[in-house]
Amino acid sequence: MQRQVCFLFLALGGWLGAGLWSDVKAQDPHFSQFFASPLYLNPALTGTCDDGRFLFNYRTQWANLPGEFVTTTVSYDHPFPKKQSNLGAMAMLDRAGSAGVQSASFAATYAYNLILADNLALRFGGLVGYNNRSLNYLQLVFGDQLTPFGVSNNPTQEIGIENLNVHFLDIGFGTVLHSDKFWAGVSVRHLNQPTYSFGAANERLPMHIGIQGGYKFTLNSINLLGNGNGFPEPASIHPAFNFAMQGNFKRLD
Repeated sequence: MQRQVCFLFLALGGWLGAGLWSDVKAQDPHFSQFFASPLYLNPALTGTCDDGRFLFNYRTQWANLPGEFVTTTVSYDHPFPKKQSNLGAMAMLDRAGSAGVQSASFAATYAYNLILADNLALRFGGLVGYNNRSLNYLQLVFGDQLTPFGVSNNPTQEIGIENLNVHFLDIGFGTVLHSDKFWAGVSVRHLNQPTYSFGAANERLPMHIGIQGGYKFTLNSINLLGNGNGFPEPASIHPAFNFAMQGNFKRLD
C-alpha cells in the first residue's frame, strides 16, 4: 500500500445553522463541513488514513459583529494496521459571544478495526477528554450599569457568580461499518452527561448523538490521471450525510 501523510488545512466560514428546539441549552460547536474533522465527528474514524494525519479546522460565526463565535480544532491520528488499532489526539478552543465564555478541551481517541470479510470491516472507537469552561465576569453588563448615555464604567452592585471555571471529564463512543463503497456510523458524546454550568446551578451537558454515512459512486466514463501505480483510476463522487441530536436540538447536513 502506498504510504502517504495526509495534511489538511481548512479555513471554514462555518455556521451553526438552523435547528429545531423549544428549550435552548448548551450545544456542541458544529462544523458544516463535518467530514473535515473525523475525530470530532466519530472517534471510530481515528486512523482512517494510510499514515499519520494532521488536521486543523477553524470556524467563525457572525464575524462582523462584536463577540463573534470562533472555534478552532487541532488533531492528529495514526493507524497501526498490524495490531488493527488506531490512536489519536484532539484539542479544541471555543469562544462564544462578548461575555468571554470560553471552552477548552483535550481528548485522546482510540479505534479498533474488526475485519468481517474481505471487503467489510467494523470499527469501534472511544474518546476520553478533559474540558475547562470559563467566564470573564468583568465583561458582563448588568442593568444598574446602563444609563441614558450608554454603559457606565462603575462596577455593578449585583452579586457575583461563584465558580467561573468549570472542569469536567468527557466520555464518548462510536462505531463505523465500512467497505470500499459505503460507510455508516453512530457516535455518542457526553455519555457521562457532566455538569457544565457556572455558579450553584447543576445543569448537565446533554448527550450528543450523531448518525453519519456516505456512499462512493464510481464514474466509469471518466478516468483520472492514475492511482499512483501507473494505472488509470475512475473518477468518483462521495455524497455523505450527518444527522445530529442534542437535547431538543436536531440538525441534518
